Amino acid sequence: MTHATRRIALCLVLFAAAAGQVASQSARGLTIETIYDPESRVDFSGPAAPDVTWFDGDSYLTPRRAGRGTEWDRIDAATGRTAPLFDADRMEAAIASLPGVTREEARLLSRAPDLTFNPARTAVLIDIADDLYVYDFTRNTITRVTTGQGEEQEPAFSPDGRRIAFVRQNNLVVADTATAQERTLTTDGSPAILNGRLDWLYQEEIYGRGRFRAFWWSPDSRQLAFLRLDERPVPEYTVVDHLPYRPSLEVTDYPKAGDPNPLVSLGVVAAEAGAVRWVDLNQYKNDEILIVNVGWTPDSSQVVHQVQNRQQTWLDLNLADSASGAVRRLMREVTPAWVNENGNPVWLRDGSFLWMLERSGFRHVYHFDASGRQRRQVTDGRWDVRTLHGLDERSGTVYFSSGARDHLSTDVYRIALDGSGMLPRFIASSPDYDALEADRLLP
Repeated sequence: MTHATRRIALCLVLFAAAAGQVASQSARGLTIETIYDPESRVDFSGPAAPDVTWFDGDSYLTPRRAGRGTEWDRIDAATGRTAPLFDADRMEAAIASLPGVTREEARLLSRAPDLTFNPARTAVLIDIADDLYVYDFTRNTITRVTTGQGEEQEPAFSPDGRRIAFVRQNNLVVADTATAQERTLTTDGSPAILNGRLDWLYQEEIYGRGRFRAFWWSPDSRQLAFLRLDERPVPEYTVVDHLPYRPSLEVTDYPKAGDPNPLVSLGVVAAEAGAVRWVDLNQYKNDEILIVNVGWTPDSSQVVHQVQNRQQTWLDLNLADSASGAVRRLMREVTPAWVNENGNPVWLRDGSFLWMLERSGFRHVYHFDASGRQRRQVTDGRWDVRTLHGLDERSGTVYFSSGARDHLSTDVYRIALDGSGMLPRFIASSPDYDALEADRLLP
């Protein structure tokens, strides 16, 4: 049995086992316990597809609902052997040892479904009473990282795990996980000036509802790119919060049709602190622009950013030098109707890149050289590429998800970088397992 076949078989076993468990439980008599008991109740709608993340090349992580909350398992992909990622009871005891933390609060924190792991998955970030702590799984230690006044919003580990960036009082701040030393990287934050955090418009209409983080670590963990939003031109809007027994009024900056949007800037700052370098957006001084995506080149030298006009009839893909802020435009996509933002490019070692565009009316993968000149269209057909998983440069193979076989289904495909030999790599009923398999195949 081949390596890939074993993984397909594993997925089928997982689905069959879950279905059999529900069937056997449903044969029991209906009782209060089968409906409500936190440990033995039956999930009558069937188990949801698990949220999975690869831990290394051989095992993956998935959350599991337990009687006292959520626990995280590390599963060997070939054998199905399961072990806990960390001891939740030890973590609970460590949190409970902190002054002012009750055992019940410690239980909820140690078994939360949305833990923020460091990149190595050896530690987790915990928010307790508006301060951040790091719990180390191997050492069984919990360390306080922040002490400043105010809530720490949108915390994120650096890629090397040595620092945490967050927003406090609308300023961007970095804290060292070992020394707990804090550095405030911006100073002009206010209710009207947002550094590193999105406003209502940007999170609702551009980056996705509920996504407020507006800073991006460089791959080498030395710099951060961030958006600065000036809300002062945006009119205020009053809404009634009718959920409490006594309704209250909330006032927020909210542009209705034709109202001014927030003024946006893109900054770069060193994690060790220092002056902010502002990306030169002077070419757009006569346009009302939106910055709809931000990222980095693999060598951390360039900030990749996508700029659109308010009507979103054109989109520029730009590179900004992280040291000087000088901008080079790679290309502009134009349409009389609408240009979608389709994610950041996937970069190759020679500086060329893959990017998804909708030039034919369908979203497909294109290969561009380092100057933004098209080399070839990699995928083609009357179907959309739904997710570009990445590229294995050693074999020259691109992996993506698509409904090419059936517009109602999602399969994972592989295709050569030159556009030849498109084959289904893994077909199953769950898109989560499709993506899991595709991500595993990439270096």
